[in-house]
Amino acid sequence: MLFQTDMTTKTLLVLIGLMPFLHGISHPLHISSTSLDFKPASNRWDLTVKIFSDDFEEALRLDGASRENLTDWIKKQVVIYFDTKAVDPSGFRLEEVKKKEDATWIRYTFKQSPPSSEIKVINKLLLNLYSDQKNLFIFTMGRFQSGLEFNARKTELTISLQK
Repeated sequence: MLFQTDMTTKTLLVLIGLMPFLHGISHPLHISSTSLDFKPASNRWDLTVKIFSDDFEEALRLDGASRENLTDWIKKQVVIYFDTKAVDPSGFRLEEVKKKEDATWIRYTFKQSPPSSEIKVINKLLLNLYSDQKNLFIFTMGRFQSGLEFNARKTELTISLQK
């Protein structure tokens, strides 16, 4: 795999790092970040969603969801395809939900063979709540890393693993 870090990925990483600080300034941005990382030692994937806690609670309320059916809600918001096959969310194992500062972190693990040619992501987190919502997605598999930015006009994007 080739190492791929473009300007979009670097910008996304800076914005993710700024999330706690930006929130303290009257919440000027509506932003979430999701990372999908392959852990070869355990042959599993980590899927982590970081979202402002107040936005997260409001989204659950509006969608009639709760922390008890959190996985069902996430499965509707973030859909991932490895090559042409959807990742089966029934294999998601909720590892933790924690609130840190003004953000909520939701972490899942799952097992699935790595994709060989592409990963397609559909990300609709909070898009029904805010017209200016941005959802950042960072994909890491070995030395390969790529970032995507989703919004109301772009809810489905593909990362090519071929160079």
